[in-house]
Amino acid sequence: MEKSQQEWTRKKFIRTVSGAGAMMMLSPLLSWTVQEIDPRVAAIVKRTIGIDTHNHIDVPLNFNELPGPNVDLLSEFKKSGLSAISMTFAVDYQQLKNPDDGYNRFITGLDALDKILELNGLKRSLNFNDLKSFHKTQKPTVIQSVEGGHFLEGKLER
Repeated sequence: MEKSQQEWTRKKFIRTVSGAGAMMMLSPLLSWTVQEIDPRVAAIVKRTIGIDTHNHIDVPLNFNELPGPNVDLLSEFKKSGLSAISMTFAVDYQQLKNPDDGYNRFITGLDALDKILELNGLKRSLNFNDLKSFHKTQKPTVIQSVEGGHFLEGKLER
C-alpha cells in the first residue's frame, strides 16, 4: 500500500460517515438561515388562506388532569405560515365503559383546548366569514374538530 493512501480504521470510518451524515442533515437547515424568502412567495402566502386540516392535539380527557399541557401554538403558526389549523382531539382512544364517559371526555377536552387558545391569544373560527375575517387581520385561528362521534352516545342534542 502506498503512503499516499489513507488507512481506514473502523473508528475513522464511523467518524467520517457520521460527520458526512450530520452535514447532509444540517445543510438544508443552514440554507434556510442564509437565504432570504422570495418576496413573491411571501406575497402568495400572505393572500392565501392556508389550513392544515387535521392536527391532533393531545389534551387530558379526565377532569382531574386539567388544565393540561402548555402548548405554544402561536409560535407554531408563525413557523408554518398557516392561517388556520383544524384542531382535532379524540375521545375514543380509551375504552368507553360507563354512560356519559364519551361526553364527559369531550367536554374536558374542550376545556383543555379553551385553555390552550387563551394562553396563545387565539380564537376559534365558527364559520367561513370568521375564517376570512381572521385572515384579513393576519391573525391565526383554529377550526375545532373531534375525531369520531362517540361523545354523542345516541343523543343528537349534544
